Amino acid sequence: MNKTTGKWLSGLGLVALLISCPVCHRGPIEQHLTAQSRTALTKAGLPEWARNVSYSGFDATLFGPSAEATRAGSVVRQVLTTEVPWLADIKILGKKSGSSTPATPEAPTATAEPSAAPSESPTAAPTPSPAPAASPTPQASPLALAAGEATGLVQILSYEGTVYVRGVYPDDASRQSALQAARAAFGSRVKDETTLSGKGGSLGWPEQALKSLSALKPVRGLELSAGGDLVTLTGQVGSDEEKTKLGGLVKASLPATVTVENRLTLAGECVSVPTPAPTAALPETERKSAQEKLNTVVGGGEVLFATASSRLRAEAYPYLDRIAEALKSQTSATVVVGGHTDNQGDEGSNRQLSQKRADSVRSYLIARGVPTRHLFAQGFGSSQPIASNAAEEGRRRNRRIGFVVR
Repeated sequence: MNKTTGKWLSGLGLVALLISCPVCHRGPIEQHLTAQSRTALTKAGLPEWARNVSYSGFDATLFGPSAEATRAGSVVRQVLTTEVPWLADIKILGKKSGSSTPATPEAPTATAEPSAAPSESPTAAPTPSPAPAASPTPQASPLALAAGEATGLVQILSYEGTVYVRGVYPDDASRQSALQAARAAFGSRVKDETTLSGKGGSLGWPEQALKSLSALKPVRGLELSAGGDLVTLTGQVGSDEEKTKLGGLVKASLPATVTVENRLTLAGECVSVPTPAPTAALPETERKSAQEKLNTVVGGGEVLFATASSRLRAEAYPYLDRIAEALKSQTSATVVVGGHTDNQGDEGSNRQLSQKRADSVRSYLIARGVPTRHLFAQGFGSSQPIASNAAEEGRRRNRRIGFVVR
């Protein structure tokens, strides 16, 4: 079994991590893994760790701020899992971490939308912005929530016979509570894909949403997300009466201040998309300025999903955290999260997938404190390509999440 051992240097606030494997190969593989890890650590907002990562065979040594140790270890663990998939499980001694090998991710690019009028379709890929400079203070752990009493994000997703428990939890007790509720409702089909924020404390009101899981069991393709001041509920039911009943059951278990978006549909219907509430139009110069500021944060990043799914990967959290901070400063604007796909497959399915992915990103950002009333999601399917779908590189660029200031 592979293992990661950690030695804490508490006086300096630093930690050294060693990710090791009993089988070592020396030579080009070390250079490749070092380069891949440095790139991944930089993209995750961990430039100091990226400067201090090296390999001996499959043994990775890292050194950096102790506050970021868990995230740094997780990033390098993902690199090893992707590049050397036959390795056994990798663990961090003294830290709670998942050991299962994740599914191959599909990585739509999060695009910085052009600052032209939002009705115009983008015609060219944006120029990626330089990576932000390293901050002198440690970056916040994923999901440092401020809205209401919620201190975490709960996500329950049913996909092809498996029920995934995802989201970000303040401690292991709240994570176990979510897993137990899911197993009580769905049995052995439950798979743990949770993430710990390390913030500690109670999960808050999202834990109450779990009381509805048994009633939601008949929903086909169930997706339940609870965090910030919002619960979103999607999936297919047999009748309008069932949709209304289930939405009411969820709402009844929650504080009055929490909004429930009931997007349950009948078989064959498209996902119901809320229309942005009318807001005072921003002067065009102000709107363009807000879009340009947002583009500097969005440009060049990626939002990772599991293949053919709306399930956010944990690797996307640090990037979305930075976007959330930028959006929280946009107090006078409405921002639309746009989901886009390539042209492969049925357009109806593509549009639904793009909508669900946009919804997942929106739910996460709201859980990070972005006001619900300023953030909306729209799935465009393959209708707004920014590159040719004739080659894989173009299709990869078209699979993206965009952010438009309106």
